[in-house]
Amino acid sequence: MLVLNDYYKLRNSMETSNRFSNSTLNPDKYIWTESSKNIDNPSNKRLPKISIITVTYNSADTVADTLKSVQSQDYQNVEHIIIDGRSQDETVNIIRSFPHVAKWIT
Repeated sequence: MLVLNDYYKLRNSMETSNRFSNSTLNPDKYIWTESSKNIDNPSNKRLPKISIITVTYNSADTVADTLKSVQSQDYQNVEHIIIDGRSQDETVNIIRSFPHVAKWIT
């Protein structure tokens, strides 16, 4: 659950990155850093959950790229939800081959 204080930290970190256009931003200003990559780290439980929802229909040509992209993210508290419109191609088999998908609705 996102605590109000965490919401403001997240919002402020995004505003900081939008305010400065140079590449010398200090990563310590952000709510998640390199140290949060370890899923066993107890501090990860305080990170807000990010839900990524992907909608597909007969997307066998492109869905694997999307799934690989989400799977490769460093942020650990992510749930990936797939909503499929009863695809008739290989989309379903491709989705099944990615274990990081939290929910799959068809």
